[in-house]
Amino acid sequence: MRRVTITDLRNSTYLATISLSFKGQDRQIDSRPSDAIAVALRMKAPIYATAQVLQMSKQLPTQAGRSEQTQKRLGIQTQDLTPELAKLMDSQTQRG
Repeated sequence: MRRVTITDLRNSTYLATISLSFKGQDRQIDSRPSDAIAVALRMKAPIYATAQVLQMSKQLPTQAGRSEQTQKRLGIQTQDLTPELAKLMDSQTQRG
């Protein structure tokens, strides 16, 4: 398993793909995001969301300083996708 990507948001429903590599061939499987995320967590694979999905999704209300505390407590790390990082992760998207 290479990665999970949340690819679209249609009628309040998220869509995802699971990217696999097997015997030198890359495959993508459509999936429910909940299933794709569950498998990615078990396989320790990265989980991505496209810039379009992030723009279309609703912003969750946060209290000042709580976001950093929550990220630390849950072990979540966020960072901007630079062209160098995209190349390293073999991502077709160069920004995000």
